[in-house]
Amino acid sequence: RAGEGIVLSTDTPTPTPNPTPNPIPTPPPAPKPTPAGAFNGRMVGSNNVINKLQVDISEEEGAMYVALEGPSDMWFGLGFNATGMAGTYAVIVDGSGEVTERVLGDDSPGRSLDTAMFEMVHQQVMGGVRTVLLKRDLVGISSDYLTFSANNGTPFSLPVIVAVGTTPSLNYHGPNNRAGVTLDFSPATHVSTTPATTLVDFTLTAHTAVTAADMIELHMVGPQPFTIAFGTAGYQIVVKDDTAVEMFGSQVLESSIKVTNVAHNNISVIMTITRAMQGITEQHYSFSFGEVNVPYTVSAEGKAESGSAMLSTVRAVSGSVGGLPTSVSVVVDEGEDLVTIVMSGKIEDDDYLAVGFNASRMSDKPWTLIIVPDGNGSKIFEAHTFADSNGRGVLAAGHTPGIKVTNSSWENGVKTVTVTRPVRSSDVSSFNYGAGQLKIPIISATGQFVDGKVAYHKDQYESGSIALYPQGVYHGVIEHQYANGNITVSIDIDDVKDIVSIVMTGPSDKWFGAGFGSNEMNATYSILASHQVTENILNGPASSNTGPGPNMPSSLTIVNDAVSNGMRTVHVTRPVMYGPEHFIFRPTIFPKGMTTGMEVISAVGDKMDFGYHSTSRAGEGIVLSLNDEPPTPPTPTPPGTPSPSGQNGCTPSDLVMNVSVSTATYDCMATMTEGVTVHWTWDKETTVYLAVRSDMKPGWIGLTIANDAGLMIPAKGVIGVMHENGETDVQSYNVVKKAPTGIIADPTQELLGSGIEYVNGVGVLRFVRKLNNGGYPIDPQANTAFNYARSDHDQLTGHASNPGGRGSTTINFASGSNSKVTNPLKSKRLIHGWFMIVAWMWIVPGGVLVKRFGKEIAKGIWQFYTHIVLMMIAVVLTIAGYLVATQNNFGQGYSGHGSIGIVILVLACLNPVVGILGYVFVRDPMHPKRWIFRYVHLFVGRAVYLLAIIQVMFGIQSLYDLEDISRVDFYIPVFLGVGSFMACFAVAQVYVSKNTYVDVERGLLQSENESQ
Repeated sequence: RAGEGIVLSTDTPTPTPNPTPNPIPTPPPAPKPTPAGAFNGRMVGSNNVINKLQVDISEEEGAMYVALEGPSDMWFGLGFNATGMAGTYAVIVDGSGEVTERVLGDDSPGRSLDTAMFEMVHQQVMGGVRTVLLKRDLVGISSDYLTFSANNGTPFSLPVIVAVGTTPSLNYHGPNNRAGVTLDFSPATHVSTTPATTLVDFTLTAHTAVTAADMIELHMVGPQPFTIAFGTAGYQIVVKDDTAVEMFGSQVLESSIKVTNVAHNNISVIMTITRAMQGITEQHYSFSFGEVNVPYTVSAEGKAESGSAMLSTVRAVSGSVGGLPTSVSVVVDEGEDLVTIVMSGKIEDDDYLAVGFNASRMSDKPWTLIIVPDGNGSKIFEAHTFADSNGRGVLAAGHTPGIKVTNSSWENGVKTVTVTRPVRSSDVSSFNYGAGQLKIPIISATGQFVDGKVAYHKDQYESGSIALYPQGVYHGVIEHQYANGNITVSIDIDDVKDIVSIVMTGPSDKWFGAGFGSNEMNATYSILASHQVTENILNGPASSNTGPGPNMPSSLTIVNDAVSNGMRTVHVTRPVMYGPEHFIFRPTIFPKGMTTGMEVISAVGDKMDFGYHSTSRAGEGIVLSLNDEPPTPPTPTPPGTPSPSGQNGCTPSDLVMNVSVSTATYDCMATMTEGVTVHWTWDKETTVYLAVRSDMKPGWIGLTIANDAGLMIPAKGVIGVMHENGETDVQSYNVVKKAPTGIIADPTQELLGSGIEYVNGVGVLRFVRKLNNGGYPIDPQANTAFNYARSDHDQLTGHASNPGGRGSTTINFASGSNSKVTNPLKSKRLIHGWFMIVAWMWIVPGGVLVKRFGKEIAKGIWQFYTHIVLMMIAVVLTIAGYLVATQNNFGQGYSGHGSIGIVILVLACLNPVVGILGYVFVRDPMHPKRWIFRYVHLFVGRAVYLLAIIQVMFGIQSLYDLEDISRVDFYIPVFLGVGSFMACFAVAQVYVSKNTYVDVERGLLQSENESQ
């Protein structure tokens, strides 16, 4: 046992070989690629023409954003892809904030375009400055509007013209209120910080794109309610009841924030909000890209912690600005302690190029880099201070240690010079690039270099700003060899995606694990692999056998837990931060020659049950390398598993096993029902990895192994619940009855790992189990029957309706083959349904019509016997349908339908008895008690018919809920039957009424004649 610091650096370590004879690939997380078309170009402060200009192009979104800042009472505008006015597509903002689009003329306003492509996203006026954020589609609706692109992911430049008027309405801008600049587009990016607090975890991120307006993103994880205050004046963000409110002291401020995500884990709310860096009022805190340390105070649970959040670029950053007399590109590589500056300008043979850094005017006394001709090459001068009355600086040749010209060229009148220097200089007058610096204000000039002197630049002078962009993905690995066995720990951190991937490999017959953030066991966050994979706060001291400490609310997703050749590999992922007690995985890169790190301890026990590790414990520094182009990660599946294309033609899975860390997927997949797929991998030994993906709302998902293919009961499996408050619960269950009371938790079915997630309308249940885990065993060589069901309720109620509510399939893990299973009860349910529809929607109405109108239409008693025959046929079909249902256990889980059916069956059998008794005992129509039998028979008949109509409609819905059927196929014969009955009844009633009237008339006429 030992403890040691992990050194975090940008040096690329030599990979440590895996100690296992047949190593399982250890996949680093995939880097977050810069989208081909998430590109950002900006210019700030151009000759006092326009305060700010930023253009963001996002091909992924298919849109471009333009941020402009100018005087609030004058018009200002921007022309695209041009160096002059004639024929230029332009956007104009007038003094009232109205936006128009035009095609400019030759030194004239040109013509206004009828259709507006730009939409106003945001507008703000403060202190006489108007800021607008505009958005439009990349593809123009005609040639007048231009079409923009991100140049297939390659950095590019775009010439633009800007102007500011002297009146609110569009008018001549004057000779000096115009400029032409070049926007150099670079990949959009962000910088962030995660301060170490014990109350609430939060990440503060400054974005330079794609929203065009500079944005702050605040990602918070903590128990509600809590408050985060920024600055010292009183601005604070209060999070309570899943809402975020801005306050200044006790005053509620006008909201400038947007809540972009709210979720929950077992202990915390997870909330992400965004807002503009610039506050909308003086009481709103204003962030700045040049701001390295942001004061904060976190308050929660009656406690408060204060500190400073350092916005750090943590890696090589780059940026450029064009359109100035001297165009500049800067790359700052903290890891290599190297700054590369490329300066270029169109100058004469004896002219100089000059750039002053971290300043917007000469009076700021910037460190200025001056490139002067030196024979066929170039020479460096540095102006450190401006001392004389003419404003000229004190020159020194190459004064900053390590500064040098590495390349100098002259082509078509353009001088290009590359200069390198250290990130920081021991000379106090030199400019030092700071960690976390995102923007460098500069001044740029050209002029003559005469007799070894720098002449006045005259009009060749402008100011601007260089925005710097970070990038990177971190990976590191350590190996320890112990008496109890070897252990390898691999860590991959992607703070952009907020994901940490940890792979531990150790002996398969012993426990092993790693602790993070300390070199002692006491109160150390750890991940342990024993009978299960758990997170723990270790007890101490290290020399005592005090156990692993309490299990923590799990932040882990188990991607892989496999055994091969006596070695077990556990691959888990988790967010960078999860809750106050969970360790925060955050790489921090310092300049070369300085070190800091993450302390890690590892240990291996002498058996599977957790116990004292003895001497099989050590600590070592994991060097986290930051590669600009990390290798494509291997698929994290155990040796011998089917290839991604599957075996024997199984459909390759498209579901990643490790939840957005890499592109590795399960081996195979099968469609259960509409919108639902099951995914699996078998390690060729004892473990299977299963997942179900379903389009759904938060609720529950279940995957069980059925005793009989297609039948819901009996079955054993796993159900995962995503509650409305974000909490999750995944357990093993026995399903013994088609009702919530028949779903019984069964902890004897051991799971090696499990989890459920819900993202963007899709739920995914994942779990890992042994072939024989205490539930129904899986024979990989045979077909195993699986049932799937889901519900949008977070309680274990009945599953949702089909399609998508339930489904069945068989899987052969050895061959990869699968087959969708039709419920064997489906045909029985169809028979039951058709029996009832034919009996009650067609035969019973026919019997009623015959009895009601037969004797008026045709004389004789044939209608009486026809009525009896038809009704007896209906009763026989009803009894047959009832027997089909009861013999196949239809009623369980649908007791309402079954109970109503029994009532109908009883009444259907009793009513003929009433009719027959009346016919036998009170056959004489004049019998004084005949009316009793007549009205009872009539009332019961009508009541049971109406009840049957309702019952049939409920039955169709129940059938739809249970099976893949079309309700229309059943509604049509029902509506036709009921509709035909009503139509025939109406027609017969009219006919009988008419004939009765004629008979009465004839009888009266005959009586009159006889009287006469």
